[in-house]
Amino acid sequence: MMNACPEIEQFNKMIWEYMMSLKSKLKEAIPGNVNCYQIDWNNTSPESNSVNISQLYLDYYWMEFIYHGKEYKVSMFYKDFDHSTGNIHILPGPLQFWEKKDSGKISEREKKLYLNQRTIRPYVENNWVPIFQQPVFWQENIKPLSANCLLKVIEDKNIDIRCEINSTQFYQPIIGFYKNFLSNLPESSQPNIRTGHGHYKNYSLMKWLETSDKIVTYYHIMDFGEHGFFAKYGEAHTYPLFHAKGPNLFENAKWNLSYEKTSGANKVIQIN
Repeated sequence: MMNACPEIEQFNKMIWEYMMSLKSKLKEAIPGNVNCYQIDWNNTSPESNSVNISQLYLDYYWMEFIYHGKEYKVSMFYKDFDHSTGNIHILPGPLQFWEKKDSGKISEREKKLYLNQRTIRPYVENNWVPIFQQPVFWQENIKPLSANCLLKVIEDKNIDIRCEINSTQFYQPIIGFYKNFLSNLPESSQPNIRTGHGHYKNYSLMKWLETSDKIVTYYHIMDFGEHGFFAKYGEAHTYPLFHAKGPNLFENAKWNLSYEKTSGANKVIQIN
């Protein structure tokens, strides 16, 4: 387990406060509730439904609301899927905007991810369809999205949201987060540590050690059922490598994601 880290706590607090600023403006602009949620890694529900900001792990927060009869979600995390490897990428912190669809056709389409499709797309999850096509990174003093901007996205279908920084800059405040994990690996393995780059330079937070038959990550991806997949950064985990690409299997013309389901110690809590 990672040691308590003030930088992690401050990073989580910054993300939470940005979402709260969006929520306060949304509540002024739309009727009905704006419901907020977070992953509770340690099964320590805060009193009076107040936020529980972690000092150990990167937190995941999101809010859901109804606008003109449709369900929307603003998440302080971004997910996409690599069709050629079967890997899901989960980035805590950058902003994504989602619309809930009733049609099962969307889910079926996303399941048929063929090996020869060398594409990475925002991840459709339990009929939540992502609106932005890449993560919206931001800085504390430069926030590219406001509540009014979110509503204009809905009304005008304007999704050309630009951010001025990449993931390396975004995660700079917590770059020391790697140290405990990397220091526990054998010295001989250090040159073999791999770092994500690739698609829009999104993956600087992701580091792993790869051998011929397994991959050791310092994040543990888990299945939260109806809430989807989340990566617990700061907890090392070993995955088998199938077809030299990752832990998920391509069978019957679709990817079967094999991430383990959460236990009772991991849950989602609502904060209002």
